[in-house]
This record gives sequence, structure tokens and C-alpha cells, in this order.
Amino acid sequence: MCRWAVNHPEKSVAGIAIKGFYMCQKYLSGWLQTITQYALFLVALLMLSALSDTAAAPSDEIRISQLTATNGLPSNVVHDGLQDSRGFIWISGASGLIRYSPHEIRVFSRDPDDKHSLISNSINVIFEDSQGNLWVGTKSGLARFDRDSETFENFTHHPAQPASLSDNHIRAVYEDHSGVIWIGSEGGLDRLVPAGNKTWRIERTDYFPARPQITINAIVQDRTMRYWLGTDHGLYCWNPKTEQLRHFMHEPDEADSLSDNYVQVLEYTASGQLWIGTLNGGLNLLEEGKETFVHFRHDPGDPDSLRSNDVRDITGDKQGWIWVATTGGVNRIHDGQITRYLFRPGQIFHGAHDIHSTEIAFVTSLWQDSHGRIWFGTLGAGIYIRDPNLKLFDNYLYGHDGYGLSARHIRGMAEDASGHIWFGTHADGLYQFDPMMEKLTVYQSVDSRDDSLSTNRVAAVIEGDQGVMWIGTGGGGLNKYDPKTRRFKHYVYSADESGKPDAADGLPHNFIPWLVKDDEGLLWLAHFGGGLTRFDPQTEKFTNYRHDPNDRKSIGFDILTSVTPLHNGEIWVGTYGKGISVLDPQTKQFRHYRHHPGEPGSLSDDTVRHIFEDSRGRIWVTTNLGLNQYFPDQDIFRTYTTKNGFPDNNLLAVVEDNQGLLWISSPKALTRFNPDTEAVRVYSQADGLGVNSFFFYAFGRTRDGRLMFGGDNGFSMFDPMQIKDNLNPPDVVLTRLEIFHRPAEIGPDKPLTRSITETRSLVLPHDQNSLSIHFAGLNYTVPSKNLYLHKLEGVDKHWVKTGSDRPFAVYNNLAPGQYTFLVRAANNDGIWSNQVVRLQLKIMPPWWQTWWFGLLLLMMAVFLLRTIVLWRIRLIAQQNRYLESQVKFRTEALEVSEARFRGLSEATFEGIFIHEQLKILEVNQYACDLFGYEREELLGQSSRMLLADETFETVRNNVLQGVECSYEALGRRKDGSVFPLEIHAKQIPFRNDFVRVAAVRDITERKRFEAELIRLTLTDQLTGIANRKHLDTQMQQEIERARRHRVPFVIIFVDIDSFKRVNDVHGHLVGDAVLQEVALRLKQRLRSTDLPGRWGGEEFMIICPETQAEAGRELAEELRAIVSQSEFPGAGRVTASFGVTQYQPDESGDAMIQRADDALYHSKKLGRNCVTLR
Repeated sequence: MCRWAVNHPEKSVAGIAIKGFYMCQKYLSGWLQTITQYALFLVALLMLSALSDTAAAPSDEIRISQLTATNGLPSNVVHDGLQDSRGFIWISGASGLIRYSPHEIRVFSRDPDDKHSLISNSINVIFEDSQGNLWVGTKSGLARFDRDSETFENFTHHPAQPASLSDNHIRAVYEDHSGVIWIGSEGGLDRLVPAGNKTWRIERTDYFPARPQITINAIVQDRTMRYWLGTDHGLYCWNPKTEQLRHFMHEPDEADSLSDNYVQVLEYTASGQLWIGTLNGGLNLLEEGKETFVHFRHDPGDPDSLRSNDVRDITGDKQGWIWVATTGGVNRIHDGQITRYLFRPGQIFHGAHDIHSTEIAFVTSLWQDSHGRIWFGTLGAGIYIRDPNLKLFDNYLYGHDGYGLSARHIRGMAEDASGHIWFGTHADGLYQFDPMMEKLTVYQSVDSRDDSLSTNRVAAVIEGDQGVMWIGTGGGGLNKYDPKTRRFKHYVYSADESGKPDAADGLPHNFIPWLVKDDEGLLWLAHFGGGLTRFDPQTEKFTNYRHDPNDRKSIGFDILTSVTPLHNGEIWVGTYGKGISVLDPQTKQFRHYRHHPGEPGSLSDDTVRHIFEDSRGRIWVTTNLGLNQYFPDQDIFRTYTTKNGFPDNNLLAVVEDNQGLLWISSPKALTRFNPDTEAVRVYSQADGLGVNSFFFYAFGRTRDGRLMFGGDNGFSMFDPMQIKDNLNPPDVVLTRLEIFHRPAEIGPDKPLTRSITETRSLVLPHDQNSLSIHFAGLNYTVPSKNLYLHKLEGVDKHWVKTGSDRPFAVYNNLAPGQYTFLVRAANNDGIWSNQVVRLQLKIMPPWWQTWWFGLLLLMMAVFLLRTIVLWRIRLIAQQNRYLESQVKFRTEALEVSEARFRGLSEATFEGIFIHEQLKILEVNQYACDLFGYEREELLGQSSRMLLADETFETVRNNVLQGVECSYEALGRRKDGSVFPLEIHAKQIPFRNDFVRVAAVRDITERKRFEAELIRLTLTDQLTGIANRKHLDTQMQQEIERARRHRVPFVIIFVDIDSFKRVNDVHGHLVGDAVLQEVALRLKQRLRSTDLPGRWGGEEFMIICPETQAEAGRELAEELRAIVSQSEFPGAGRVTASFGVTQYQPDESGDAMIQRADDALYHSKKLGRNCVTLR
């Protein structure tokens, strides 16, 4: 049994007892109070001794995320923070000022050589005024961040300058209702008055003549315009109307005075409450119109008291809660009631080193953002973010350090009538979880006890009548657990030495991956190799339905994956590779649904995972190739795949929630599907799911509507009503501009005159035309799922969609011109913002592309053209006279040449073409017959029409260069048929010019002969499948592909059992026939990508690309069943042993083959006819 940490203390008995103790302490009086106190205290102690941990405050249902040095922060030390008016998060840390946005963290720090850098990295306070100015108070002065130049204007103390700061150690920055900035420091109080044009004038105040060295830690102004100042000498109130200064101090003799004189933080609420945080006296509340203080202090005996008397920050949220940060943790106050802040981790069974915890310690700062998130800055743990938009998934996970489930692989899941959750595991037994008592009970197989679980491989579990639990196992048959006797009863398959079952109405197989109860209380068992079974718990009789190859109305296959009784009495059965079989309750016969390629209404795939009937009677089927909905009126299926938004076509289990929505598991995600609107919503680990990979046997639904899905490292449970979309669309900002992959600088002579975030138009020279524009949607809820649409008008015809892994757009070698860049953002739930950020972009042309340079070129061109025309006219007249004399001579010579060529070309057995100027000048009859054209149809045409590929350009280019060449190509006849050709082309001189001659020959028969030779070298002559040479070649190719692309593959060795006896008894002809039949059955079952081959003798090898080890083992198990259930002419039934292994990184092929061979012979040692995975 695994250890269990109590994460819901509000439900614990000890928590209730402590609450009762303190409540009675308040309302009982006198001796009755005293006696009751002792009694209640004793009861609480007794209850506490029986529990591992307690806490009095209820945990928060809103989940927490964390930002640390491991996922972006420069340091885990945070002093202060805020969200500015643009949506950025600003954080003060050990390394300076940090601007945090999704996908990017920028650090502004001190540079001694730059007077416009941050004045100091030691920051006490960050403040934004109403004009958007960001003020940073440090230990070395005050700095204002200039958003345009991304530089700082620094203010410091100068003893000789009265208009400088009183002191450099800044403790507080505040803006009053009139826009004056007040600065609190260790030297007193200063005012920063706007002087126009982004300049300020410093005025020192003289409000504390009696204390010239007073330290101002906090400043607020109330609604009556009075100023409240938290100092190291108590609390001051200054009324500017009366110029009266009130001083509140801690008076030891007055219980309702200020609790401590060192005031660190002030928070004034809209209701007129003033909250005062002190260094050693805890929290004080001063109501408007009163002069007495209400105290909240740390009490070690009260877990709900203030976590520490050292209060570091206070803030009020939008719901009216007051949040208090202390060095010991966080408290919340509402209507005067203070509670310790605990949050509920998403991972319930968690490791000791998991980032989730139930309490946040040493909190230095608090702030709320525009979407209601509370940010907790800590000293050493980074930032915690209380996010109301995070999904409420509870994850019960494996913990290797003893703080989690002791089992990884979860199988069947069910809730019993008592609300207990039962789930099976791959090899660690059966678990029972009591969510109220937060207790886990494990049931495992004990060899010495017949009444224990029959095997630790539990595949299915359901509740029967009277609280009985029925368990389907992986090899141990059917188990019945009686909670009254706490004993298991076994129903197992047994057979005699010949393999004949001991009882015809007994269990046919011990592997039961699926178990379900129908409306009549009968159990239906799906066997992985034994067909379908109906079990009557009252009579304990089994009715079996097995596949009969000679009966088309029997069940379609014996390897089953699921079974579902429908409300109309039909039993729908899913098979592994043979589609769906449906049992008619009246005729007891089956009808079948299979995948038929080319038929849109058929099942999408023959490997069925789950069959589900929803509350409206609709039937849904998950397969390896999508979700299918069955339409009984038309007797067809409709398929939903990744094209409809699903994350994977390999879909597993289906569960319906109370709203009629379907939740569908796939290996890496959960999908919520609305059958009415066909809307798809995908949830993954980024949304809070803790399971790495879901299994299709592991799912369930509780009576109160919660859903459960299990996988390889535990299971997730959640209430679908609490899984709500984040409806806050994000603002989008530009965060960075890169030119030729380097950040663009800001300055008068730089590419940017102001920060890209503040820029709306940009002009760049022609040699700065390769840009990367970075952007961010300011959604901080699972920002890794933010989405973007961007477009550069003038370049992109459509919007380009991208995710958080690529929050930028790249444009290279932009031509001079005007462009507009647009970008939109969507949050983690796909809610798109209507805001579109626009950046007007202009690329200036180079000087040689300007208008004046173009005009100059045009004038020069006109002058040159006139000169050329006059010269050309004279030249043409001379050429015409010469051509007239040449035409007559060439015509006579050509007639003689044509007669000679035609006689020669008609006597050859090749097609002859003569080309001139890329046109067919002459062709012989053989070529006409070869291509199916008449001679007149070819003359004057381009020979390109006779070729089916790009060989024409290659031949043409070589011939024009005077190269004699031979090529093979594909010819195209007049009827469109294609055939292989051999072309020999040459350029020959003719008079003072050249003509091109090509000879073509049909090589169809030669190609057919070459292909047959290649096939014979790679094929086993007896079986017709691949031979060992082919297997060796394919094996090496798969190894290289696995190393290059990190894709798995599996090899399976198959050896026919006792094959020598087949040869000895029946002769080698029968043995050869058995080898041929086995090869045929292997080939029929395998995918087109799988390669079966004969390794030697009676041994075969199968190479399965892109296949995991477990899938390879399941395939081998199916092949083993196919072989063992087949009849072989002349030899009867034979069996085969199988060895399976998966390629390991960087191993050799010989090592992998040896491991598969070892697995095969291990199967032989186990008695043959079995599968071993290594």
C-alpha cells in the first residue's frame, strides 16, 4: 500500500475537531467552558494521533502554477511585482528588473558604462502611474523606465542639491489623486511633480521636523484625501486641508493601539478600511472613522491565525478578499474572518520533490492581474500563480519515492455503491481507493492462498449485485470478490492434455480484457483469444460464442477488444482487426461490420477499441482510424478524424458526461466532443492532465458525474462541469524586431526610433529587408497553448497560423514597397481576441530603383533605340539580297538529300527522326508505327509530345552542345500509353548548319527481363515472400531510419513447432506446403509496410516499422492464434513460437537479431506455442 498525504484537511476528522475546539472556546464561559475545553482538547489529540497530517483551513479549489528559474526566471528570489497597463508582468529579482511575457523574459540590469541603464539591481518597489510611467525604487535611487527608448531616467540624492531626493534608499512610490508622485525613502518623504515634456521636479517635504531620519515604507491616500504613511516610527496621517499630522504608535498599555511601530505595508480598500502590515506585530485593521486597531497575530495553537507576524505585502482582490503575505505563508481575510491559504494541488498522489505543495512559504509580494490571477512572489521559490482559469484535473500518479501509487499501468476502473474507486493494474494487483477516508487498499495474488486474487494482472473490474466486485484478469480468468468475507473466488479455463476444455459450459479463456453487466444482471466477457462469453452469476453458467470459419453468422473473430450490451438487447462486440460483430438476442446469430476501402459508409478501421451507446441511444465506435457514429436507419457509419480536430486518429475510450458531451481518450490527450455541434476541444498535460499516455481499458464514471481515465503512470479524475474554458481573450503586443537575425537597435540613427512595442510604423532601407517580428498574446494561463494568426499584406495571401513554439513571423528579402503586418492572438482555450496589432512597414528602394534614375535610363534608351533602328534598316536590306541567292541553292540540295535519307531510314529497325529548330523535319515509317501516328501528323511538330518525362530537355541541351548521347526515357503513344525507350541522339553538319538526328528503340521486353531478375534475387522461391538477403537489406535500412528519425521498429522471429516431425511423418512435400501456408497467413494479416520473410528452414522473420514493443507483442500474439487455429492440408494443426524485440538506440542489427532469437528459444523452453518479448 502506498503512503497517502492528506490534501483535503477540511474533510478530515482532526480538522473538524480542531475547528470545534476553537469555536467552543469562544462561546462557552466559566467552569463549563473550562471543563469543555479540556474534553474537546483531549478528543482532538486522540483524533490527531490517528492521522498523518492536519490543517484547519479548507484548500482552495483554484489551481496553482509556478514560475521558477527552471522555466524562465533568472532567479527564484522575487521582491516585488505588478502587471502594467499594457499587460506585461514586471518583477524585481536578484538580477535587476524583469519584464515577463509569454515566450519571452527580458532583464534590465545595471551597466556601469551606461548612464541610461538601471541605477541598481537591488529593487524594493515597482510602481506604474496613471500615465503608464513605470517607476522603480532601488537602494541606490529612483528610476523611470522610458518605454520608447527602453532606457531609464535616474534620480538620486545629492547633498548639495536641495531639488534632489532626500535619500537613495527608496522604500515606497505612490501617486495621489492629483497625479503627484510621492517617494518614500530612508530620508523621509519627497514629491515628484510633473514639469511637462516627460520631465519631473523633485520637492522635499518638511512634515517630520521632529524626526529628520524617519523611513517612509508605505504611502496611501484615502477617499477623504488624507495621506497615510507607514514608517519605522509608527503610522502617520496627514490632512493637507488642515495641515494636521496625526501619529499612531504602539502603546503597551493599550490593547487596541497599533501592534508594532515598524509599519512595512499599507493597503486601503474601497470600503474605507486601512490594513497595516508590521515587521513584528502582525496585521492591523483601522476602520474609517475609528482610532482603534483590530489585530491579527500569529498564534502557534491556531492554524488559521496569521502565518507570521512579519507582514510583507497586502492586496485586495476583485471578490473582496484581503490577501496577506508573510514570511510564514499566506492568509486570506473575508468579512473579518482570517484563514490560512492552502491550495489543492492538481497532482494528488505526488512525489516528495514535486513542485505542488499545499502551502506557500515566505511570500514577499502579492499582486492581482487583469484576469483575476493572484501572483505570489517568494524568497527562493520563484512565483506562484493562483489562476482561476486552470483546469480542475485531479491526478493520482505513480511515485517512485513512496508518495504515490505503487503501480504505473492502470487498467479497468469502476466505482462501487459506497463511492470507492476500484482499478486494476498491469502487474501490481487490484486497488481500492476510499476518497472520503483518503485510503488505498491493494489486493494482490498470494501463492499460498486460494482465496486471494488469482493473478496481479487485472484488466477489467465492475460492480455486481450486493456489492460484489467482478474482476477480469490477464491470464487468471474471472474473479469474484465478496466484500463481506473479503475473499476471492476464481473461475478459470482448464483443459486436458490434448487441449480440450474440461467443461463445455466453462470459461473458454483466461485473458479477459473487458467485462460489462447488462440490464438483466448478466455479465459479458470479451476474451483476447477466446471469443465472447455470457456469464450468469446466479447459476454460475457460461455461454460461449466462438468464431467458426465455416459459419458466417458466428462471431467474426476470437480476439476481442470490447463488448457493449445495447438497450435494445443487442450485444455489440469489437474485435482486433476484424471489425464489429453484433449478436441478435432473438436468433443468437451475428451480423458483421467491416472496413471496406472505397466505401465511405463502412467502418473506418477493423481494429475496434470501444463501442459506446450514449444517453440518446446513439452508437459510437473508436478505432485506430478515428471515431465512428452508427446510423441504424441507413446502416452506415460516419467517421471523425484529425481533419475534424481530433489530436490523434488512434482513439481509445468514450465516456459521456451529464451534459451529453463525449470525452474520448487517445494516447496523449483527452478530447471533449459535442455530438450536436461537432465541436472538438482537446486537453493535454499542458492543461493539467498528469497521465503520460492513456490506455483504452482504463476509464470510468462515478455516480456524481466525475470522469476517470487511466494510463501508464496513474489516472486522472475530474468533474466535467468544472472544466471551463478561459473566456478572457488576450491582448497582443509586438515584443522584438530582428533584422538579419540580430535584434534591431533603438536610437536616432538606428532601425528603430522607439521600442517595437510602441511602434506602429516603420521605414527601413533596402539593405535591411530580412525581418523577424516577434509577438506575444498576454495570456498567462498555460501560455504554451497560445495561438496566433499573422499576415503581411502584400506578401501573405492568407492568415498564417502558428503556436507558442513559433511566436514570430519571418520575411526574407522583401522587395521595396509598402506593407502592413497584422497579428491576432488566442488564449489557451482558443478564444480569439478581436484586437489586431498593425505595423505599417515601408522598405525604401535603392538609388538605382528611384524615379529619377528610371527617367534618366528611359532617355538614354530612346536615343540608343533610334541609333539601332537606323543601323538595322541598312543591315536588313543587305541580308535580303544575300538570302534570295541562298534559298534557291539550298532548296535544290535539300530535295536530293531528302530522297537519299528516306531510302536509308526505311531499311532500318529503329525509329529515325531528323530535327531542325526543335521541329520534326523527317521521320521514317518504323517511328510512325512505333508511336501510332501518321507521318503527316508528326512533321513540323515538337518531339516533346512523344516523351512522357523530362528527358527531352536533357537530350536537347546535350545535342545543342554537340554531344553525342544515349538515354533511356518513357515514350508516349498517340493513344496515351507509355512504354520504355532507348534514345541515341547526335548533331550532324549539313551545309553550313547542323541538323539533329535521333534513333529510338522499344526496350519493353528488356526492362521486363531486368525486373524479373531483381525480383528473383530478393524472393524466397518456396514461399514467395522475402528471402534472407532482402531481410538483411531492409533491416539495415530500418536501423538507419531509427537512428536518424528516432522512430521505433520491431522484429518478430517465428519458428514452426516440431516441424521436423511434420517432415518425418508426412514427407517433405507436406512440409513445404505447411511453410507456404504459414507464409501466406502471415502476409495476409500484416500491414503493407511490414515485411515478412523466410529466415531459413522453418524459421521466419517479420520487420515491423514504426511499431512499439507492446504493439509488436500483441501482433505476435494474434499471429500465434491465427497459426494455431488454422488447418494445414496433410498435416492437421500446427503451432508456432514467437520471439519479439524492439530496436534499442545505437545497437547493431546482429545484437537485435540475437535478442529476438533468444526470445524465440525462450518461448520454446516455455512449452512452445507462445510469445516472448525481450
